[in-house]
Amino acid sequence: SLPPEMANMSQLNWLSLAGNDFIGPIPDEFSTLSLLRTIFLGSNCFSDTSVVENMPNVTVNGAGSQSPRAACNSTLTVIVSGNGSGIVTTADGLINCGPDCSESYTYDAPVSLSVSPETGSTFTGWFGPGCSGTATPCPVNMDIDRIFKPTFITGFYAGDVNGDARVDLQDAILSIQVAAGIVPVSPLYTQADVDGDAKIGLAEAVQALQVAAELKSHPE
Repeated sequence: SLPPEMANMSQLNWLSLAGNDFIGPIPDEFSTLSLLRTIFLGSNCFSDTSVVENMPNVTVNGAGSQSPRAACNSTLTVIVSGNGSGIVTTADGLINCGPDCSESYTYDAPVSLSVSPETGSTFTGWFGPGCSGTATPCPVNMDIDRIFKPTFITGFYAGDVNGDARVDLQDAILSIQVAAGIVPVSPLYTQADVDGDAKIGLAEAVQALQVAAELKSHPE
């Protein structure tokens, strides 16, 4: 976004923003530039140029003034991870990943993502801005480029507490958090039980730390 601090240049009478990649609105602080007479917006995708458009003594030039962010696109990309399989779709039918995992959307377009695990696979969660946990469908707005990495796994490794098909330091941390009551117990977690007590705690944390430190081989 255009930094509001630029409005501190009180003697500014001409400004070119070409060659940058600004988004978002032009900050309200720009209305204090009483000496400003010309601003060239270049090809930036501002969501709101009304601050400078409404300054009576300012001439606004450049494609940016005719192409606000609403006319620009954001890209949605899905990258399926894990040792399982599943399909990710959007309610509008543009994403079907499977075969079509990336699409361009107009700025701020609402999109709803859903997952469908294949037989024998389990969906263990999202990774990406706007979707978390195992919620499906997951609604987002395309105000930025978004990359989502849903994970599907087949079976659970002993110690794979977060269900991402590997045992590592993140599992150790999550085990301690579950044991301490910081994170609620989930059926997904308990399937990674190491010592057969149907609980997640110190044994799972130790297992994950030993695998991460290569003191134990990764469970298969």
